[in-house]
Amino acid sequence: MKRRRRTADGWCARTYPTPTPPPWRRLAGRAAGGSLKAAAALTGRVDAAYEVGGARGVARTAITAPATRLITAGVAPVPRMLKEGVLLGLGTDGAASNNDLNMWEEMDTVAKLHKVFTGDPKVISAQQAFEFATIRGAQALHLDKEIGSLEVGKRADLLVVDRDTLNQIPVYNIYSDLVYATKAADVDSVIINGRIVMRDRRLLTLNETTVKNDARALRDKIMKSVSSSGTP
Repeated sequence: MKRRRRTADGWCARTYPTPTPPPWRRLAGRAAGGSLKAAAALTGRVDAAYEVGGARGVARTAITAPATRLITAGVAPVPRMLKEGVLLGLGTDGAASNNDLNMWEEMDTVAKLHKVFTGDPKVISAQQAFEFATIRGAQALHLDKEIGSLEVGKRADLLVVDRDTLNQIPVYNIYSDLVYATKAADVDSVIINGRIVMRDRRLLTLNETTVKNDARALRDKIMKSVSSSGTP
């Protein structure tokens, strides 16, 4: 029987010889009396999940992580989900299946990937992709009253982007520029809930050298563990 297994990084499609109901069915059952806050929508199998949710009056929301295709988990039917009224957000998935955790690349991917799959160059516009990472993502998490856009009363979460880099010139459309041309390296400063955590590309709340050294140490530990286990 095909079902999806919960991993540390999210839901992954796998085949298991067990009659256990798939996670989306159990999730929909538990949420029947209330609101389904968010469900990881990674593959075409999510069709049945949000159809069941809708039939039971569950608020249908989903977070899609395009880069999960790296582990052949499939592609979420985003265009159809939008037509069905699913509140859709965008995520990076975990480091095990997406090495860089880069939201700029996720916006670029979600827009281009579905153009290829549908053969429609107009499906998933740059503006929609940008909104998946901002206000629509906040709506999917039921947090749009607090985050997702710059409005009075909401948290002061914002990025300062250097838009004078060569890769962004010339600019014809602000959304196309941000989604297709802007890179993570173009982010100059970051403010989270009013607190400046990066200024002039310099981290203020973390020691970059320490973070790098810790990451390298963990890599060595993982490589040693893999080597001793005989995993190819």
